[in-house]
Amino acid sequence: MSREMARLEQAINGIKALQLEFWQTIKVTSIDQGLNQTLERADRVADFIELGTLMCKDTLNR
Repeated sequence: MSREMARLEQAINGIKALQLEFWQTIKVTSIDQGLNQTLERADRVADFIELGTLMCKDTLNR
């Protein structure tokens, strides 16, 4: 990751595109009993995408 303003804005836009693609193409299978590991993994990926956005925005504002 770069600390240059233009590259950080480019990274934020790239992450937004990745997030949009993720939510449009995600398929979570369901299981009637027990924990749904597919849903847990999808949630973890969504958290990492959000974390990446927050890291870029934090660096941009410093």
